[in-house]
This record gives sequence, C-alpha cells and structure tokens, in this order.
Amino acid sequence: MNVEILKQLEEIIHDYKGSKDLQISEDSSLIRDLELSSLDIINLVGIIEDTFNIEIDDLSLASMRTVKDVVEYIQNNK
Repeated sequence: MNVEILKQLEEIIHDYKGSKDLQISEDSSLIRDLELSSLDIINLVGIIEDTFNIEIDDLSLASMRTVKDVVEYIQNNK
C-alpha cells in the first residue's frame, strides 16, 4: 500500500468531514466507519479525481468499500 497516497486521502477526508479527530485506517469502511453518505462519496470522488488527476468510473466506484480500496485504485490508475 502506498503510504503517501493514504496520507493524502486521509487529509482529503479530514478536510471534507471538517474533523481532524476522525480515525482513519486502510481498513476503514467508507460508509460504516467514516459515515459517508452516497452524496458525500460522490463529492469526495470529485476531489480525489482533481487531486490525483484520475477518473473513477461508476463500476469501479461501486466496488470501493474501504479506504484501502480507494488507495489501491488511485495507485493503479495514476
């Protein structure tokens, strides 16, 4: 796992949620642990795409359940 991408993603989520106290790990569930709604995820995808200069298609997005899934997608598509 790319630690640099993980740290950038953590920062993006912290900024989006407005809380630096939120505990984020690679195994954090986007919905259950981070309490992201569908709208939150769509908004974050836009930020992630801009930050990492990638595009996340709907099929790939549907398979992302954890922070690790997102990091691996970014790493493989950067």
